[in-house]
Amino acid sequence: MTEPILPDHKGERMTTGDLRVMCDGPHFSKHPRVYLTMVDDAEGKPSFVVCPYCSRVYEYDARLAMPGSH
Repeated sequence: MTEPILPDHKGERMTTGDLRVMCDGPHFSKHPRVYLTMVDDAEGKPSFVVCPYCSRVYEYDARLAMPGSH
């Protein structure tokens, strides 16, 4: 198993209620479209995921989740 990429404080941050996100980077880049799954925190709850291509951080917020999406 590989270790998740940890967020830094330099990249763009996005908040989402989705457990799986799609990232295709800036429109001017050759960043491929990738689908990323949230990384669980120490309590086993979804927390964040970092795009390995552009370092954009997606932070999970359960308050934004659609009812019945879990």
